[in-house]
Amino acid sequence: MKNKIRLNGILVAVFTLIAVAVGQAETKPSITPNTKQVAGYSNTGETLDFSASGGSPDEPTTTAKCPPWKKDGDPWYEWELSGLSGWYGSTDSAYQVSRGSPGTGTIKAKNVQSWVDDKGNSGGTTFVWSDPVDVYVVKLELKEVSFSGTGNQRMRKGMDFLSENGAMIESPEWKVGQAGESVCYTKGSVPSVSFKLGITPDLGSASLSVKIRIKSRQVGSSTGEVTKDTDITVSGSEKMVSGISTTLTLDNKIDNTNLKIKWQWKSDGSDTYIDLVETTDLLYVTYGVPGGSEKTDIRLSFVSRTAKGQTQVHPATESLYGTIQYDPGVRLPSNQLWSMATGQPAQCVDGANYLRLASNMCGLTLGDVKFIFPAPGKSEKLEGSRTASVFRSASYGNNGHSSMVNNPTGPHGNADLEFLIFIDGAGKANNYEATYVLTSDGATKYYCPGAAVYSDIHSAMVAMIVRTLWVWDVDDNGVYQCIAPGPWPEATW
Repeated sequence: MKNKIRLNGILVAVFTLIAVAVGQAETKPSITPNTKQVAGYSNTGETLDFSASGGSPDEPTTTAKCPPWKKDGDPWYEWELSGLSGWYGSTDSAYQVSRGSPGTGTIKAKNVQSWVDDKGNSGGTTFVWSDPVDVYVVKLELKEVSFSGTGNQRMRKGMDFLSENGAMIESPEWKVGQAGESVCYTKGSVPSVSFKLGITPDLGSASLSVKIRIKSRQVGSSTGEVTKDTDITVSGSEKMVSGISTTLTLDNKIDNTNLKIKWQWKSDGSDTYIDLVETTDLLYVTYGVPGGSEKTDIRLSFVSRTAKGQTQVHPATESLYGTIQYDPGVRLPSNQLWSMATGQPAQCVDGANYLRLASNMCGLTLGDVKFIFPAPGKSEKLEGSRTASVFRSASYGNNGHSSMVNNPTGPHGNADLEFLIFIDGAGKANNYEATYVLTSDGATKYYCPGAAVYSDIHSAMVAMIVRTLWVWDVDDNGVYQCIAPGPWPEATW
């Protein structure tokens, strides 16, 4: 009996060894996708989906009371996700990783099997893990924007209208957390942008294909918003993208407004764009390329605001002309002309030179500063020099002069000449009227500071002259009029 029992024991042992020897070898489950995954952040509930299949764990290592161990039902899957959040799908073989928060994580699945022996005694469970898969959920941030393209004008910061040595406004003109700088373009330009993106988390050598959407608008324009999509690939912690056209054509007019751009992005496979930010930069739009003096933000802002909305040269010039304050008794140094933009009054020649300076800064077609002189017989002449008055001889026997003494006003001085001046409506004596002469779009106009804008010089003089006088000197003490020869006054207009 003992031998029999012993034999049975030996047989049982033999059978157990055979069961272990012929049992299935452990195999890992696989998960799909099974390589590093990089997905874009989403705030609309989008997920990164995984599925598990296959796998077979070893049977328990403990000895069964009544061998052999047998599988107790079908196996199932359990998931482990670190660093990110997620949840099971519709079955235990499916898992969804949330894309609602940026970060890195690792996901893996295990195949789990329950065991019983031949009498139904539980052997617990065994499991086998899949290989882990790294997961990145990426969020982008717009860090800076630079403006460029044909028609873009660089400028300096201006402390006031007279300063010309301020710092250049360098790119980028927009930085996260800061107010946007001023940008300037000529009318009809198409701005281009370069921009830097921050990438969270740092992708290292991993990469993600994304689409950047740029929605640009010139505030106040009837064009509205213009959209441009650009495909790029991001990796590392930052991405610089250069020279992307906004495809927004600025209005064909002078403007002083804002350039607003809505920035959005989405990763490949996403259906929804994610908002990044809306950038705002002051926008100065000039008629043409500014010049004549140092380009500063305060000057460009002034001319583009003053002539805002104008599409033609003469109306734009008239807008700038309207800022002139006239005072015949105030003379300005040439380096002080921009002070007239603040309301500083000055004489007519300074006003005309200031108008040319402001017109040049606005990129307008330029005219010339000239001088209208009175001439005998209620006529006038236009000259390029302020010393081109009409002269006549005051010597003996000429123009009614009987001697070198012109009583009762006294001698003529060293020169034997006298010249023609005019008295204006304010009673002021004038050698000439300075004017800014501009020809554009087939029309010539005369911009006379302290008076008006005229289509011909005769109309200008008729509007300004009360009477003309022959004089032999004009100084701070008065007008030295020649009255003996007559007629005097020369002419009343």
